[in-house]
Amino acid sequence: MTWTYSNDPANSTRDELRLLVGDTNTSDQLLSDEEIAYYLGQNGSDALASAPSACEGIAAKFSRQANTTNQGLSVAASERAKDYLALA
Repeated sequence: MTWTYSNDPANSTRDELRLLVGDTNTSDQLLSDEEIAYYLGQNGSDALASAPSACEGIAAKFSRQANTTNQGLSVAASERAKDYLALA
């Protein structure tokens, strides 16, 4: 699986979709290029039309993760899932 973002959403539908769903941080990758290609392929290469499905896919990934707390630091995967469903 690959992940790329060239910071050029005006000329790249992949970058446009990544921007719409907030997947622009190489240190916190949410969707592979292959997954982006799938969502775009389902919607005629229309990033705006693909964004809700991509958000639902990201929410599904977070839904599988447990909320964790370690020495006062909490990670609420369930909240991230809810946020992506709201964005969808």
